[in-house]
Amino acid sequence: MPGFGKDNSPRDTSKRGLFASTSTGFARLLLLILLAGCGAGCAPLRGFLARPSPTAGLAPSPTPSQRPSPSLTSTPSTLPTVPWAVPSPTPTVGAGQSITLTVWLPAEMVPDLAPSPEVGAFVASAHAAFLAAQRGARLTVAPKALYGPGGMLDMLLATQPVAPWRLPDIALVDASELPELVERGLATPLNDLISAAVWDDLFPFALEAVSADGGLYAVPFQVDIPLLVYQQQALPEPPQRWEQLLAGGAKIVFPAAQGEDGAAADLFMVQYLARGGKVTASPFVLDAVIVARVLRDYRTAFERGILVPEAREAQTWEKSWAFYLAGSAEMTLAGSWQYLRDRTTLTGSLYSVVPTVSAGRFTLARSLVWVILSQDPARRRLAAEYVTMMMDPERLGEWSAVSYHLPARRSSYATAFEPNLGAFFEEQLARANPYPLSPIYLKVRDEIARAIEDVLDGVTTPERAASSLVMTISRIR
Repeated sequence: MPGFGKDNSPRDTSKRGLFASTSTGFARLLLLILLAGCGAGCAPLRGFLARPSPTAGLAPSPTPSQRPSPSLTSTPSTLPTVPWAVPSPTPTVGAGQSITLTVWLPAEMVPDLAPSPEVGAFVASAHAAFLAAQRGARLTVAPKALYGPGGMLDMLLATQPVAPWRLPDIALVDASELPELVERGLATPLNDLISAAVWDDLFPFALEAVSADGGLYAVPFQVDIPLLVYQQQALPEPPQRWEQLLAGGAKIVFPAAQGEDGAAADLFMVQYLARGGKVTASPFVLDAVIVARVLRDYRTAFERGILVPEAREAQTWEKSWAFYLAGSAEMTLAGSWQYLRDRTTLTGSLYSVVPTVSAGRFTLARSLVWVILSQDPARRRLAAEYVTMMMDPERLGEWSAVSYHLPARRSSYATAFEPNLGAFFEEQLARANPYPLSPIYLKVRDEIARAIEDVLDGVTTPERAASSLVMTISRIR
């Protein structure tokens, strides 16, 4: 599964589909041929398989009282027993009916493509439980890349105008891409389809990430955040403020260069928010004064040797993590999934909050969300049952345990983590900001990383880099 900011080919989300140019005829024909072939990636799921106004920015989430209560009006006996004690969903498929739901999932969540047997078994078992409860239903699962050309968003936008009947009923997408799906009419409100018990159990940032004009357009599923990982022997008390980081003398490494996953920009945004910066979806703007202050903080840490030179070579979360594991620094800023994935093999490493200049604990939460694209009422109800099944608190906790991602539901933490670790993540997410929900942010990330590089390399001053960055962003569409 992708981690915090781990997209391999950032997409130009300011474009409206893949067929905006004048040479659309051939491209559309080619897509229709490909879609008609669908292939093995769209095979029906049978049995147990092995391995972020709609055109404006996303608005604050509606209060629980604004959310209407849901009105939710299968080849079963040989399927494996599901290990979760959860209430049985209400059968949605009527007697004598047969509905096949098409679900687009990241390749890592398709059982026979999963990165570990545990992930594959989890997804297969969850699907088996759904089919057992919804007799007459079938699932067709298609693996898609999460990002880049041919990724989830690109394929949805490309399919809509030329072969809308090939759109899936359900897709799992990055919440940062949701505004474009809303604008194109692909994502529609789910308020009346998903139980208020689910909405009320989500963290505030998660609701904000899927809200627009009082509508809730997707259901947050999993989350990743950055955190400080440090060597306990070298740092009995980790720094929680940037000033403590500079005064302590212990070295730190974190991504500070342009890379395919945008890690440098994502960490920059944590510091920007902590200094009082605001992020709007449309237009996306940054405050030049605050940008300059963050860049000055970076430059000071670099000049004092606190931020190690390897940071300039750390283009991604994984490269930075590798430097930390190799002993280049006593601290690192890492993705939560990296720590959870490797914590059983780490020796003497603990976790803490990302140090910032603010007394408040700021973080940035990136999430994957369920979108229901079907417009047919019966299929929408069945799709809602699928999403509700995947969002069951115990099941979501189990998913976190095997995938290393954080649950978007509060009630899942008792299942997912031991008490201290679960409480830490809950506190962080209670105060988290959603990942920037602007269609241009994926391009902005490269410009932010370039400004960081120029300042650390001494090519320009923080103030000039900030001014140039703000001007460049204003021209990005």
